[in-house]
Amino acid sequence: PIDASSVLSETGWYTNNIKVNLVSTDIMSETDKVYYSISTNNGENWTEYTELIYSENISFNITTEERNILYKAYSVDKAGNKSEEYTSEVIKLDKTAPTVEIKYNDEIITEDKTIELDMIKGGGSFSPEATGKDNITASEDVKLDIVTNQNLGKVGIYTITYEPTDEAGNVGKLITLTLNVVDKNAPEVSYEINATKALNGWYKEVEVSVSASDKETDIKSLEYIVLVDGEETGKWTEVENNTFKITSNGKNISFKVRATDGNDKVTTLTEENTYNIDNIAPELSTSINTELQETGWHTEDIEVLLNVSDNLSNVTQKQYTISTDGGKTWSNWLTNSATTSEELKLLLTQESSQIKYQVLVIDAAGNKSNTYRSGILKLDKTAPEITLKQDETTIKDNQINVEAVREGTFNKPTLVVSDNLTIKDNIITDIQGIEDVNITKINTYNVIYTATDEAGLTTKRTLKVKVEDTTAPTITLNGAAI
Repeated sequence: PIDASSVLSETGWYTNNIKVNLVSTDIMSETDKVYYSISTNNGENWTEYTELIYSENISFNITTEERNILYKAYSVDKAGNKSEEYTSEVIKLDKTAPTVEIKYNDEIITEDKTIELDMIKGGGSFSPEATGKDNITASEDVKLDIVTNQNLGKVGIYTITYEPTDEAGNVGKLITLTLNVVDKNAPEVSYEINATKALNGWYKEVEVSVSASDKETDIKSLEYIVLVDGEETGKWTEVENNTFKITSNGKNISFKVRATDGNDKVTTLTEENTYNIDNIAPELSTSINTELQETGWHTEDIEVLLNVSDNLSNVTQKQYTISTDGGKTWSNWLTNSATTSEELKLLLTQESSQIKYQVLVIDAAGNKSNTYRSGILKLDKTAPEITLKQDETTIKDNQINVEAVREGTFNKPTLVVSDNLTIKDNIITDIQGIEDVNITKINTYNVIYTATDEAGLTTKRTLKVKVEDTTAPTITLNGAAI
């Protein structure tokens, strides 16, 4: 029988050397020798018999591992009688624990090992090919107890353990793969500038479209910051809807964008080009640089000064329109340069009692100022006209000759006045010296005519009245003819 020291497992296998006790009894003479033979292939082949001198507690060991072991034995007494041969049932022996082979990147792993793995966006698993190896049990029959707590969707340390068990119940060495899940890749960031075409090297704003992605995680934040002369200003600001606008005013403006992924890896891009930005409209007011008469009229071309304020791109143009009928109709808008103090003027030259103007200025970035709308201005540069008539005949010269008479009065010329703007009834007239003219006395008289319009413009005309005697005396002889 097999010795009790040889433990038979629940699987029906022995897992250590098998000790076989040989017991022989004989009623006549004592047992002299015993013989045994072993087969490891279910009796197809046997070892040569081994002879043992019989004694109490005699035994032999089976050490060869196999699943189809048989042994047979017989005894011979001292009289030379041979016993019947005893053949055992099939015995299975496996003393060797199985192992694990793990294949990864053409490497066979048989010991504990740490493997660095890239994080997988959305998660995933790492399942390398693992095979049980055993001297008796076929690979496919080696049981692998695999335990894992891995999460390739998150940076961290995880493990996979492999524990093999063969048919005999031998448990092999536990192999541990330590998985170091890392995020090797920073986010990918790109941007496109959608700025409107620069005007004179100036922009009103710069719009930037940004996109960011990451192979391993979602984008946690997408931000931008404005640079002035290469220095950061303000604070990092979240990009909304993948677009941001730079509206900061000044020169040499640029920006940075940065994306941060779920593992706090950061990619930062810096725009190398700089932009001059001006979105502040100029400020405009006006003042009149021509003297206003007490009458409320201007009598010289009206010079309008454009008072502008623009601290960035500076004013480059003016646009204006003029009405001479109080705003009922307007001239076409005119655009002129306005870069010098001389150009920052309007000159109103058309005479009218209902002048209005509208004006605005434009800076180099194209920003328009408020439109200044003036009140009523009055301009009259033309003095009234004085016409003298005598007997319906216009006196063209400034002198008239009057024949002296012994008795009579001066036939006064008729005064006719007119003006381009002031109606006749509103023209103030004055005549001096007319009463001094005495046509009975030879002399030269000066008669002064004046006319003043509403603007205060005055016309003066001096008429010389020459009283003369152009008729020779008449000689009359009284008495008889001789």
